[in-house]
Amino acid sequence: MTALLCFIAAVLAPGAHASRDLLATSAPAPAPMTMTAPVAAMAPASASGSRPAANGVFIVTIPKITFSNSTAINLSGVPNVTQWVQYTPKPAAGSFAKAAFFSKELAAADGKWIDGPQALLSGFVNGNTSNMLLQLNAPIYTAKTDMVTLAYKVLPANESSLSTASGIANSVLGTVASQSTDSSASTQLLTAATPGLTLYNATLFIDTPDIGKYTSAATSGEKAGLIRVPLGYSYGYGYDYYVGDPYYYP
Repeated sequence: MTALLCFIAAVLAPGAHASRDLLATSAPAPAPMTMTAPVAAMAPASASGSRPAANGVFIVTIPKITFSNSTAINLSGVPNVTQWVQYTPKPAAGSFAKAAFFSKELAAADGKWIDGPQALLSGFVNGNTSNMLLQLNAPIYTAKTDMVTLAYKVLPANESSLSTASGIANSVLGTVASQSTDSSASTQLLTAATPGLTLYNATLFIDTPDIGKYTSAATSGEKAGLIRVPLGYSYGYGYDYYVGDPYYYP
């Protein structure tokens, strides 16, 4: 988890370039979709206007994700744990159990799941790394088939389409304005999806400007998924308190 925190911090640091880590490139190949823009590096955007800055991210790894139609995506094989990282005001990390994360427990006051967040989807299409900016909502987890379904909207490749500033999703837009015509060392940013499009070995980076609202008071389902980070306080009971533990007060 320490490595994860360091990795996220590096991605969001001014001038950071994480294309070899977060958006690993592959051998040149024809773009799997039309309406694409090459992204050779990642540079975080600064908060602007009235948009709040992201202060955390939820990270979901997905072996297979399919766009079933124009409004729904299916996530197959999602692990039992979804990690989260908080940047400010105090660095922290933890995780949710899958059933708790993809549920109404994370609905905001207006009923939208995590306030209808922006997200970066990164995965492989026909062996080539591709990325997409999405807005997500209304998760449905079906335990019988171990399938997660999310409502989605593909967002245009511009800052004005993103509700939150300084997030992982914003970071892919750093070079779009001055994009290179040489795609041999770039990663594709898809701006459209057709039903049936499938990405493999994918990751969803879900930005939020108020991660504490969802992680500060652990529910039983959330606590079941929290990752314990040894902090050296066992108090003789063989129990290491972890970041996010309601019984740990630093």
